[in-house]
Formats: sequence, structure tokens, C-alpha cells
Amino acid sequence: ITRGNPNPTNLSSVDFTVTFSEPVTGAGTNDFVLRQTLITGASITGISGSGTTYTVTANTGTGEGTLWIDFDATAGGGVFDAGLNKSVANFTTGHVYAIDKLKPMVTSITRLDSTPTNAASIRFLVTFNEIVTGVTSNNFVLDTTGLSGAAITNLTGSGTTYTVTLSTGLTDGTLSIDFNAAGHNVLDSVNNISAVNFTPGEVYRVDRV
Repeated sequence: ITRGNPNPTNLSSVDFTVTFSEPVTGAGTNDFVLRQTLITGASITGISGSGTTYTVTANTGTGEGTLWIDFDATAGGGVFDAGLNKSVANFTTGHVYAIDKLKPMVTSITRLDSTPTNAASIRFLVTFNEIVTGVTSNNFVLDTTGLSGAAITNLTGSGTTYTVTLSTGLTDGTLSIDFNAAGHNVLDSVNNISAVNFTPGEVYRVDRV
């Protein structure tokens, strides 16, 4: 029993390719048992094929977890070969899908430098709940009070952690950044798009007096 779609996946339904040792008849959805962890609402929805090869389709339900199917020779109406020998061997070591339908999100924005500060530039560490791509400086909104001329100047990083560098501008005040998900394609490995903003992160106090 092998996967018929890429893995991991956020598809609403997936296929399993089931291969028998010889041509059979009688294979139906009731001959297979759906297994799942941390997923709700998944179900076997169809079967097609003939001879030695069949495709079993399953709805992936909701949530993030794993999904697979087993062949149960005692269930259903039975699977038979050309001589009407009935299959009696279960199969429970098929491929497993990792189902990922949760959208990536920022879990923290923390200072990398000391505060209060009179430095010309400071850094924030931005941490996501999973590996993401597509992060740019446009994802971040600058929050200041009492400062003029502050700006985001650089972004580095990959995976789950990114470093945002800012110039602290002029005068005294406070400085922080927020993550803005809207309109920016921050994606996880199966192309779930981040849709949750993060505010507020930690704050720097800038003191030049």
C-alpha cells in the first residue's frame, strides 16, 4: 500500500495504491480500515481499479497528523483470485501520509540587543512555529513612539528563525515591530499561507539624551 500523492500534504483527499500478489476481484472500501492520529473526520470515500492494482481514496478530514490504511482480509465481502481462493492475510505496513493543514504563524518577536540603548541599529529575532519561506521585510510593521527616522534596514534567516535589523532613527522613544500576514505569501512546506498577525513583540527603549 503506497502513497499516490506527495507527502506531506494539505490536500482534502489522498490516494493509496494497493497492489495484490495476483489479479483479484471483490475488493471494496469495506476491505480497508482507515487509521489516523490527531485528525478528525477522515474517511475512505472510494475505490477503483482491477486486476492486481487498486486505488483507494480517503478524505483527509481536519487537523494536523498522520493518515494511512490497512487491508483487513476478514472485513467486507472478501477478495478472491481467479480460482476463488479468498485472501486471508491482513496488511498493516503501508505508507503513511503526514497531513498538514495548519497555517504557519509567528510565535515570538524578541530583542537580540540590550535595552535601553543608544545604538544606531538594533535587531529582533522572529520565530515561526514551523519552517517557512517567502518572508520579506514587507511582512513587518514598525511601531515607534517619540522617534523619528527609524526604519527596517535588513532581513536575514531561514527555516523557523529570522533576524530583522532596524535603524533607531533620532531622539528618544520606543521601538518594536509587528508581523503582518495579510497580502504576503509566507508559506510552509505544503504551501499553507500564514494568516495570523503577531503583535506586540518585545520593545526597545532608545535613550540618546
